[in-house]
Amino acid sequence: MDNPGEQHQRADAEELVGKVQEDSSSYDLIQVQSQLKADYKAKRNGFVFVPGVTDLPLEDYFVDLSIIRRESRPTEVTLHELTTYTDLVTLEDNRKDQLTHILVGADVGLGKTTLINRLALDWASLPQDDNSNDVICFDKTQNPLDKFELVFAFDANKLQTHMNLIDAIHNQLLPGMSKSAIKAMLTAHGDKILYLFDGYDELKSHQNVLNSKHLNRGYVIVTTRLNMVDEFSSHYDRYVHVAIVGVVWKSRKTFINNFLNQADRRDHISKDAIDLWEHLNQSHLNQISCHPLMLATTCSIFKNRREIPLRMTTLYSQAIYDFAMHFYAKSIPIETCTEKEISEVDELILALGSPALKGLLYKETKLVFDKEDIDTIGRFQFVPTNAWLVVSCSVLCACIGLEVGLRLESLQLSLILAIVGFILGTILLSVKINHFFNITERGENIGLLKRVSNPGKTATKRAQYVFLHKTFQEFTAAKYWSSLVLINRAKFDYYLTHITRDNVVDVQYLIRFCCGLDSESASVILQHVGTNCEVDGHFIQTLLFEAETDSDELPNLQDILS
Repeated sequence: MDNPGEQHQRADAEELVGKVQEDSSSYDLIQVQSQLKADYKAKRNGFVFVPGVTDLPLEDYFVDLSIIRRESRPTEVTLHELTTYTDLVTLEDNRKDQLTHILVGADVGLGKTTLINRLALDWASLPQDDNSNDVICFDKTQNPLDKFELVFAFDANKLQTHMNLIDAIHNQLLPGMSKSAIKAMLTAHGDKILYLFDGYDELKSHQNVLNSKHLNRGYVIVTTRLNMVDEFSSHYDRYVHVAIVGVVWKSRKTFINNFLNQADRRDHISKDAIDLWEHLNQSHLNQISCHPLMLATTCSIFKNRREIPLRMTTLYSQAIYDFAMHFYAKSIPIETCTEKEISEVDELILALGSPALKGLLYKETKLVFDKEDIDTIGRFQFVPTNAWLVVSCSVLCACIGLEVGLRLESLQLSLILAIVGFILGTILLSVKINHFFNITERGENIGLLKRVSNPGKTATKRAQYVFLHKTFQEFTAAKYWSSLVLINRAKFDYYLTHITRDNVVDVQYLIRFCCGLDSESASVILQHVGTNCEVDGHFIQTLLFEAETDSDELPNLQDILS
C-alpha cells in the first residue's frame, strides 16, 4: 500500500498536470516528473515475486544480475560483463559513442520485469532538487539515471494495436495531459528521455509505438525472451543485444537475508540465512539458486518449513503445495486443509501436465499456451477418478427411478422418473467437470500459471498463459508422464521415444523429475537414456540420485552404462 504522503503527492501532481490542459501545448516539467515518480514509487510495495509473499518492497526482491553484452565482430564474438544494471544507460561502441538503444534478452523468470521496474524506481528515488528529503537512493555513488529528465516505463499488457507512442503515454502515464502537450514535451526533451518497454513478445504487433521517430532521439531499453531476440533484431538493427544470465553470486546472501528477516533486522546476517546459504553451497541446488525466481522459491520453502530437501523433485513438489495452501488459506483456515484440497492439487498438476509435456516435446519448445488448449487437452486426456463416481450415480438414479415406476405399475411414470434421475446425475457431473476443467483459472489462482497478453484487436485477443517458470512446466509434465507408466504404458513409451541424444540435455529436468516421482518410470527411463542417448556417468548419477538409489527396482550405474 502507498503511504499517505505518497498518495497526496501523486494526487497533487495529477491535479496540477491536469490544469495545464487549458493551454493544450503547455506543460510543467517539474509537475510531470513528480507525477511519474509518485506512480513508480507506488509500485515498489506489494510487488508479488513468488505466490504468497508480498511483504517485501521491490528493492529487497532485486538482486544484482549478471548481464552480458554480446559484441559481434567480423572474426569473433566478444562477451563483456556489465558491472551493474545501470551500465545499460552508459554503454559505448568502439568509437566511444553512446549506445542509446538496448535489447535485453533473458529466459522466463530471470528478472526482465523486475529490472524495468527497478530502473524506473531508481530514477524516481533521485532528488528533484537539493532541498528534497524524499530519497531512497540504493547506490551511494553518482547514479547514471540522473541524466534523464523523464523516464517512461510502459505496461505492455495495456498497449493497444492502434496506439502510437504519444497515445501510449497519454493512456498509461499522463492521462491529465493533452496529446499536443505530450508531443511538445517529447520534442523539447527528447535526448534526455529514457523509454522502458518490458516484453517484445507482447509489443511486436505495436509497430506504431516502436517505430516512433521520438524514440530515435531518446534512450530505449526493450526486454524480450531469448527466443525472440533474432526476430526483434531483424526488424530493429539499431539495438545492441545484452543478456541476463543469472544472479551475481555475492548478492545471493543479501537476498536470502532480506527474505528471511524482518526489515529492522537486516543489517546483520541471521543464523537462518547462514544455514540456508551453506546448504545451497553444499548441494546441487546451487545450480538453480542463480535464478532469481527459484532463489526466492527456495527461500519461501525454507521460511515455511525450516528445511530444504536434497532432491529437486521434493523441492518443487513442496513449492507447489505451499503455493496452493496459501491460496486455500484465503478462504479457510490453513490448519483445516484436508486430503480433499491436497487431492485437488494433484488432479490440477496432472491436468496441466498433459499440455505441458506436449509443449516440451514439440520440435520447437512451446512455453506459451492458449487457454482453450490447456483446458481442452486436460479435459480429453485426464478425467478425475471421482468423476466416474458421478457418472455411476447418474445411472443409479435412473435405475432407481425406473424401479419405483415399475413397482407403481406405471410404465409412463417409471420412464419419467428414470429420465429425471439421469438428468440429475448428469447435472452433477457437469458441475463437477466445469469446476475441475477450468484448469487455467485454478492454475492461475495458486500461482502456477501466469496470464500473458496476446496483442491484437480486442475481438480476436485470446487469453494466453505461461508457467511460473519453465522448470514448473517440466515438473507438471513429469507428474503426468510418470502417471502413465501404470495406466497407459503405450502412451508412456510413445513419449519416451521423443527423448533422443539430440534433445536429452534440453529436457534433463523433465527426465530428472520423472525419475524422482516414480521408481518404475525411473527404471524404464534410465535404461532408455543409457542405451539410446549417449550420456555420461555424471548424467546417469544425477538421475539415480533423484530417483533414490536405495530402491531395488532401479538398475545400477554399471549396468546402465554397459
